[in-house]
Order: sequence, then C-alpha cells, then structure tokens
Amino acid sequence: MAFKMKYAIETRYIPSGTARRSGLKITGGEPNFGVLHDTGNEDSTASGNVGYYINSRNVQQASAHTFVDDKIILECVPMTTATPEKAWHVIYNVTKDNQLFGDDANDRAVGVELCFGEGINFEEAYKRYVWYNAYCAYKFGFNPTRFVGHHILDPGRKSDPVNALKRYGKTYDGLLADIVKEYNECSATPVVVKPKPVVAGTTTHKISSGETLWGISAKFKTTVSSLIALNPDINPNALQIGDTIDVYGEKKVAAPKPAPKPAPKPKPKPVAKPVAKPKASPSYVGKRVEAKTTLNFYNKPSWDAKDRAGTITDGLGFTIVSKVKVDGAEQYKVKNSKGAIFYITASSKYVVVK
Repeated sequence: MAFKMKYAIETRYIPSGTARRSGLKITGGEPNFGVLHDTGNEDSTASGNVGYYINSRNVQQASAHTFVDDKIILECVPMTTATPEKAWHVIYNVTKDNQLFGDDANDRAVGVELCFGEGINFEEAYKRYVWYNAYCAYKFGFNPTRFVGHHILDPGRKSDPVNALKRYGKTYDGLLADIVKEYNECSATPVVVKPKPVVAGTTTHKISSGETLWGISAKFKTTVSSLIALNPDINPNALQIGDTIDVYGEKKVAAPKPAPKPAPKPKPKPVAKPVAKPKASPSYVGKRVEAKTTLNFYNKPSWDAKDRAGTITDGLGFTIVSKVKVDGAEQYKVKNSKGAIFYITASSKYVVVK
C-alpha cells in the first residue's frame, strides 16, 4: 500500500524568475527536512495568501512552498507536484537549521504555512496541515521526526507555528507527535521511533511548570519522538507538573570550575582620561516594522507617487535602519532581506514595531 492520499494537492504557482520564486532547484534534488509555519495573517485563506504572493512577486524575497486551510492544500512554489524548488521561508543568517540538520532551510527544507482565523475551520485546516507534512516526509524519504518550528530556527523574530496552535489549544510538541502518527497511519512502512539504548546518561526527569517536550529533549540531547516512545502514557499537549518521565540522553553538565589562582598583588592604576560614552542607537533601530494594512513604500524619503517602490500588506515589513522627516511627517528608513533600502511611514496608526 502506498501513502494514503486523503486530500488533493492543488497548484497555483508564483511566476518563475521573480523575487518570491527564483526557479532554483532544491539542493540535492529533494528536501530532507521540513519547517513548520503559520501565516501570521489572521482570517487569510490559502488562496488569499497565494494571490498576494503572486501580485507582489517582485516586492520582496519571501515565500513558502505551500499554504493549507480547511478547504485546500495549495502549492505556490513546486514541491510535491513538480521538481522541488527553493522557497525563501527562513532567513539565511540564522544558524539553528545548520546545527539541527546540516543545511540551510531555504536550500533543503519544505516550508508549509498553516492558515487560521475567522471563517477558517481550524480543526480541518490542522488535519490537512499534519497530513501534508507527513506526506512530504514519505514522498521524499526523510524521517517524519525531521520537522522543526520556525520559532525554533529564528526565536528572536518569529513565533510561528506556536502563534496559531496556542490560539486553538494545541501545542508544538503535540504537532510533532501528530505528524509522526499521521505518517504511520497513512504509510505502508510506518516509522518506529526507537528509544536510544540504555547508556551511562540514562535518567529520569521531573516535569516543572512551563516545560515542554521540546525543551526537555534539547536539555538532554535527545528528540521529542524518543521521549514520546519512552513515555507512551503522557499527553504531549498537557504535561503534568510533578510527573516523572524517562529520558535517554546526556544531560548538559557545566564543567567544574578551576581552582582560583592566588590574587596578584595590586598595581597602582594609571589615572584614566574620561572618555565620552558613545550615543546609544534609538530603541527601534534593528527592529522589524510591519504594516497594519496595505501600505506604499518608497525608493527615497518622499510621499510622491512617482517615488513609490511598491506596496506591502498586513503582517509584512522590513528591518529599521533609522528615522527621517519628510514634509513634517516621519518615515522609517528600512532595508529588506537583500539589504535594499526603502522608506515607509513611521505612523503607529499604520505600522507596528516588533
């Protein structure tokens, strides 16, 4: 029996050779892990998100392979429906993807966006989202435990997919477990997640307030799937404070501190000349500014339509470089992921700084 095809996968590709879809093939010919996203745009459907990407295909270099809602699984950059291509869904200057999987997510990972909000049946969208990720693992031959949340790779800027999951009473650990479960239910060759053999690091762990299986697995250098296999009676979505679970792995232990050296005899200190402290950068510099609605951005400090570089919609934005005044009103000088400079309103009525 092949993988159970519960749902159709439809396509509406972004035009190739554009900022959002380069047309470059996935490194190695196929993905070997997956990144879990949510759109961050409440109430926006899969079709709506893909339509925006197509209409703004040359505005910025940001994309994903697939959007999933309660009615459709829609690929906009080829993945399962044609020769897999790269999508720009995780910035290159983070390193966690390399540490976990040995590759950059944009080069070797499938990026899948979960849609949520009013008018979207989240339970149905979640089922399709779980199934599609499990299918990607099956189709491309990588273990269904090789998925990671965007918030793990880029914790300073991103909270997806936890953003959507938390709203509907689900957890990240539960999502990882559901993908493995779906893979096993739909596949003729289910994956048996085997616990690590008993070694010197074998131990138990008492669950504290606020802990998750992901955090515990990182602490003990193991995996969420191994923890679930070792503790089949636990509910990943509702860990109980005070419960003790089995853990196979090595707990991180701080190296012993060396014995203190004898303090050297104090030497007279030269009188230092006062040095002026450098002025601190404004608090907004380096932060991300995002649109609250559809906004114009400009090639130079201007409000003139002839200087307009493009538009962005709710939830999209840039990195702030500085602030300038244009005709008595303020604009942020910003840059995109490629370093290109633009200007956008600084009014809190239209933008939010994160």
